[in-house]
Amino acid sequence: MICPVCNSGNTFFWGEVTRFKTPFSIRRCSNCKSAYQFPTPINPHVFYDKDYYSGQANFSYLDERKIEKYSKFVWDARIKNLKKFHKEGIFIDVGCAFGGFTRSASSTYQAYGIDISAYAVEQGNAFSLENNPSENFCGLYHGDLLDFPVKEIKKGTVSIISMIEVVEHLENPVSHLKEAYKLLKPGGILLLQTANITAYQAEKAGLNYHYYLPGHLTYFSEEGLEILINDLGFSYLRKFFPVEFGLLPKLKKMCGSFSHTSDYFRWIKTSAYHCLSFFRYKGQPLTSSLVIYAIK
Repeated sequence: MICPVCNSGNTFFWGEVTRFKTPFSIRRCSNCKSAYQFPTPINPHVFYDKDYYSGQANFSYLDERKIEKYSKFVWDARIKNLKKFHKEGIFIDVGCAFGGFTRSASSTYQAYGIDISAYAVEQGNAFSLENNPSENFCGLYHGDLLDFPVKEIKKGTVSIISMIEVVEHLENPVSHLKEAYKLLKPGGILLLQTANITAYQAEKAGLNYHYYLPGHLTYFSEEGLEILINDLGFSYLRKFFPVEFGLLPKLKKMCGSFSHTSDYFRWIKTSAYHCLSFFRYKGQPLTSSLVIYAIK
């Protein structure tokens, strides 16, 4: 079996995740230490229907429309950091869901969102129209980078492409990242956020690691992701643990889901996680959150 990250044939059966209605098997790569589901689910796009976005599926997406005012603290912190590299230009959020990050980006960039979920795109565009988006908000589109739905955007013209908690969902992550590289202009940034499965947090949890989910098809190691990005031709790579912005925006976002004063104690756990992410054990980060800026 071929590793979808580094293309090595040196892979092995690692175990079975059994905590879901339909169990699935995981293989790992001896070369880059990444992992992947095998066999791949038939038509994984079916995961992303209304049930996925409403909390009725085996695993679900948090509908950030309900707390958009609070989620904007994180989105705006990301945009502030990206502006250090590009103060204007075309921005594409891949896996945009209901488009919250796209709407925030439109305060600075000509912002587009794309998603494989027709439901999320339809709902997100309707929500955007109701909430008076910026004139730079260019809409949400149904599709992916391999069948790019925004034909007016030419290759080599995009300043920023974001894939936040997206790359692990892709059936063929290498092909999608190649397309991102082609769309970016020289100096353009690919923002990736995913889990690092060789981090101490992930290795300690084993097959009970929370990131092993039915819709997550590929599980990247820090090493494997770095090898892949370099092989694609990116000239510079910068890694952030846990994320590229500070703790305060996270804490502010959490307030959107608080209903009792006691909920503020959750700040302690989040703060501890954030701080632990700066340390390593036996060469590996203590926590699994990883953000990469790959610069063309």
